[in-house]
Amino acid sequence: QERIQVGIDIESLQRALESLENENRRLMDSSPEDKVNVLKQREKLQALYGALNVLSLKKAELEETCLTLENEKANLKESEEMLNIAKIRMEEAQARCEKLKNEAERLAAEMNRNTAYLLAKDLAEGEPCPVCGSKTHPSPASRVSEEEMRMLGEMIKSVQKQSADAEKELRKSERDFFTATEKVKSLSIQIEQKEQQLKLKKEEYESFKQNLPEEIRGMEPEQAGSELRKSEEISRQKLEAVEAFEKKREDLNRETERVNRQLSEKRISENGIVSELKVIRDNLDQNVKMLENAKKEYNEKHQKYMEFLRSLNIESARAELERITDSDIKTNALQAEAERVQTLSREKEALVE
Repeated sequence: QERIQVGIDIESLQRALESLENENRRLMDSSPEDKVNVLKQREKLQALYGALNVLSLKKAELEETCLTLENEKANLKESEEMLNIAKIRMEEAQARCEKLKNEAERLAAEMNRNTAYLLAKDLAEGEPCPVCGSKTHPSPASRVSEEEMRMLGEMIKSVQKQSADAEKELRKSERDFFTATEKVKSLSIQIEQKEQQLKLKKEEYESFKQNLPEEIRGMEPEQAGSELRKSEEISRQKLEAVEAFEKKREDLNRETERVNRQLSEKRISENGIVSELKVIRDNLDQNVKMLENAKKEYNEKHQKYMEFLRSLNIESARAELERITDSDIKTNALQAEAERVQTLSREKEALVE
């Protein structure tokens, strides 16, 4: 039975092994792309990503430079407007100063004429003039009232104060104009430098694009990034398929090894059972011969034994055995009764005492 069960197990393992071999052949027929090629594709994608990152940085720098240039141009335009305002204010301050200067000169001349009247009012014919020394005074200055003189003095003070304020305003407007002029000059220089930088960055950006790998050459970073992400997804799926294939193949190999190992063990067991059966068969043949010899010897001895019983007038060994046994039983009963009587006798003697 053990050998039959081992045979059944071997057949079952052989079927399992055949099924595993068929599954392995189907797996190999549907094998995905070679893993080495997939890994090379992913390495190439990583290199493309690196180039794309550099391109994106260069574009970001270019856009930042453009934005800075636009901001500086806006600042320049605002500064030029402030310069025009400062120029207008300076010119207005200059005109006001000139006007107040003329007014001050006019009032000073008026004051001089009134001062001549003050000198002329005390002149006497034949007496020398305190100014020119002439003793004749053909046309003395006309008379001016003291009130007019006072008002004229106040007007002169007012104009002098306004002139001083106008001069301060003029100095301030000149400083503002100078500051605005310098700012416009500085911004103009900065813009010129930025325009040169922008030109160089554009040339560098275009040159770098031309040297990119063919797959993304001519693409803007956004478009190239989108295409690379699609390729990355395809590559990831391929790698997952390869890894799943390898895992399945490893599982099949392990299972095949396990079945082969069990099959080898069962065959070894089967060979052991076969060897053991051969030994048993050989022993059995030997035992049969020994039994036949023993039976022959027994028959011979049994015949002699029966002859011996007949010589003792004993019908059979069994009947004699039964007689002996019955006699032993009766003897044992009598011995037990004697022991009981002795026990009762001793008890009676004890009571008498």
